[in-house]
Amino acid sequence: MAPVGIIPEDIPSPFNLNQHMKIDGITGKMEHTPIRPPEGNYMDIRAEMDLLVALSACPDLAVGGKPLDVRIYHP
Repeated sequence: MAPVGIIPEDIPSPFNLNQHMKIDGITGKMEHTPIRPPEGNYMDIRAEMDLLVALSACPDLAVGGKPLDVRIYHP
């Protein structure tokens, strides 16, 4: 993979859409939760400018990893 010219300081914190954590809104305490989305769930994400996307299907150690299907549409 070719470098894209981004310095580490310009890489933001990850935006995790599938976090399996319960976060207490008052104390900020985080705990794992057994709640999982039902099979067949999906999400559409629309980008209205060029961008670099990194995607990870990190396994959840509590229940194991799941397959991930990604489709990128370009006009």
